[in-house]
Amino acid sequence: MTESTTIRWEQDDTGVVTLVLDDPNQSANTMNQAFKDSIAAIADERRPRRSRSAASSTPPPRRPSSRAATSRK
Repeated sequence: MTESTTIRWEQDDTGVVTLVLDDPNQSANTMNQAFKDSIAAIADERRPRRSRSAASSTPPPRRPSSRAATSRK
């Protein structure tokens, strides 16, 4: 995995992942642009890769929620 500048990925023996926010350039960890870039990079690396045909296919139709199907009085 590519090393992020402000977010560190730690995975234990059971597979549990902890993302540690530690910005070495700040005295306090904040959700600044470096954080946004780091979290986007982690999400991009962890997002499942799909083939071109799968990415362009139409998603299945959405089912109405039970709340929407219930009539209001």
